[in-house]
Amino acid sequence: MVSELPVLVVGGGPSGLTMALCLAKHGVPVRIVDASNEYHKGSRGAGLMVSLEYFWVNNRQSHLSILEPRTLEVFGLLGIQHQVHENRGAKRGSTHFYKYPKTDEVASIDANPLMPSLSPTPDRPFRSMWSVPQFRLEAVLRAELHKYGVHVELNRKLVDFQQTESKVVAQILHSENGETFVEDFQASYLVGADGAKGVVRKLLKLDFLGKTIDADGMLVADLCAHVWKLPNGLFFSVRPQERETNTFAMAILGPGSILQGQDSPANIRALFLTHVMREDIVLQDFHWYSFFKPNMRMVNKFSEGRGFVVGDAAHIHSPHGGQGLNTSVQDSFNLGWKMALAWHGLASGSLLDTYNEERQPVVAEMLRKVIGLYKEFTENAQKALSAAAHPIDLFQLDINYRWSSIIVEDLNPQITPVNELKAHAYSGWKSSLCAGDRAPDACELVVLPAAATSSSTLFNGVFSSTKHTILIFGNIVPFSSLDTYIADLPSDTVHTFAISRANNVTEIPNMTLVYDQGGHAFSAYGIDLNLNTSVAVVVRPDGYIGCITQSGLGIKKYLSLIFSK
Repeated sequence: MVSELPVLVVGGGPSGLTMALCLAKHGVPVRIVDASNEYHKGSRGAGLMVSLEYFWVNNRQSHLSILEPRTLEVFGLLGIQHQVHENRGAKRGSTHFYKYPKTDEVASIDANPLMPSLSPTPDRPFRSMWSVPQFRLEAVLRAELHKYGVHVELNRKLVDFQQTESKVVAQILHSENGETFVEDFQASYLVGADGAKGVVRKLLKLDFLGKTIDADGMLVADLCAHVWKLPNGLFFSVRPQERETNTFAMAILGPGSILQGQDSPANIRALFLTHVMREDIVLQDFHWYSFFKPNMRMVNKFSEGRGFVVGDAAHIHSPHGGQGLNTSVQDSFNLGWKMALAWHGLASGSLLDTYNEERQPVVAEMLRKVIGLYKEFTENAQKALSAAAHPIDLFQLDINYRWSSIIVEDLNPQITPVNELKAHAYSGWKSSLCAGDRAPDACELVVLPAAATSSSTLFNGVFSSTKHTILIFGNIVPFSSLDTYIADLPSDTVHTFAISRANNVTEIPNMTLVYDQGGHAFSAYGIDLNLNTSVAVVVRPDGYIGCITQSGLGIKKYLSLIFSK
């Protein structure tokens, strides 16, 4: 049934903004509220990946967001990759270690091993991370949302809600100009992106499984400073954030018994002077600061009825590995297209159930990896800051959903037990490409009719965040009946491309021709040019492969799993 009620998103951080943007691009009315009285000003999360070294010196801001390669692909599909690139933070330098109480440098580690920057390949054009202040990332997302008439409503706090089979009724507290009142708001779905301390998870009565490590703590702050210092015992780091404003980000790691209650400018200055003993270093103009203890938790399930949780509302962990913001964005990107189809009445509620089915194993594996990094760091920080401690799977390009109930794999049917498939949710497989894997990119493509010099990529020119994409390699005859079936689907939900190694292919009705002039698409998808084969690959709106088949029946089977009512 088509809904007329908007979706309510609670929380105006990256996961909430990404969720709202996904829905808006699908034509779903969305309302996004946040309890804060102003937008974030501090960096609050340095990017989309690897943040082990941000405990140290001159390498990463305490709350810079480290954007993983996979997240960069997501932002490309959402149309904001260029804007994010324009807001990158200061370039990373080396990390220097000092022996306390002296100021002699005892070690220096180049930034590259800490955050590997590998050469791009046609199927993986992003193989390094971008460092972006979180407040700037949020501004980019808000600006894109504004194009769809959606604005983050501040001073709006969710206090309660009730569910029925067809809607959610939420009570939202308005606080403005010294006055307050509670609004009753009806929504089709409720998405909690309100963080680990938010109310949505609690009101849904979801268990937050895991533990808090009371022995350790961390103070983080955005401030203006001039130099950095690392004494023994407590660990201090200061990293350049923005050269234009002479802003730095600082982190102090140490026993919670020392750091708890010290989150104020005066106390942070006192800690620095007491333990670093450098009066020539001036800490001033604090933009933002906070204390937290390492938490390793995730919900027992990601939804209940018409209520869902994404991001820190669903999982929280130490910053080691820098996976948090990236994982949060991808939660929303997984849920967004599914909720949009359900809202439009094009899919049943069972499609929404696959959000939990797909994301829970991924997050569980992410937590396992982060806990391992945390233990390595607490045992030997300098050793932990090495290339070996940062496996490439932290790029998140190998995350997969091979166990999902909404994939169709005809070429390489799965015989691996489900538990083993889930154990490889993060690290992926070295075997052939399968349904459930990330769809590889490919460059040097010409979408015909176009000049041979007009080059596109799959992620920029073919894939869509609002449509399923069917790629047909080789002979199209086995898929000749596909056009009739797709015609029965709602418009603008599926588009089809015939991938060819020739640039003079006869026009095919209802298919867009793509000349694979470099052979990169055929190579990335494992299609042998010397064999007269036909293979179809269906790519979901989130950039994952939903189906690999050699027949039109395989495509119909997959689409029936998605577009079921």
